[in-house]
Amino acid sequence: MKSTKHLAGADLFSRGQYTEAVSVLENAVAESATPECWNDLGASQFALQQYPAAEASFRHALALDPEFRPAALNLGALLAAQNLAAQAIPFLEGATEGLESAVRSRVEQLLRECYKAAPKLSQPPFPFSERTPRVEIGR
Repeated sequence: MKSTKHLAGADLFSRGQYTEAVSVLENAVAESATPECWNDLGASQFALQQYPAAEASFRHALALDPEFRPAALNLGALLAAQNLAAQAIPFLEGATEGLESAVRSRVEQLLRECYKAAPKLSQPPFPFSERTPRVEIGR
């Protein structure tokens, strides 16, 4: 359950008052350091382009719960925004399942952009399948 301060910070964020949200959410994580609270603090910092602080907040959230998808998505988006596509890809790849279609489409588009920016890490254009003809060497 979110604390009163966490709820207040989330409300400030939703109204675009990011500086105030950061202040309130910093107090909230001091009282109750949940993955959700750290993620919301990171989102507020990200909105203010406080990238190192936002990255630290998202990583705190993931340290508390490595499966916390919102923090993984936000960290991936943050890294991509800083042209760190190769670092962003693993966070984005693992977090697309179960997303509503509009969000999933945006994440998949961001992943495609990251693959283009980091081609050595991209998936092969023709993944192996049983229907792929096999070539035997030496015959």
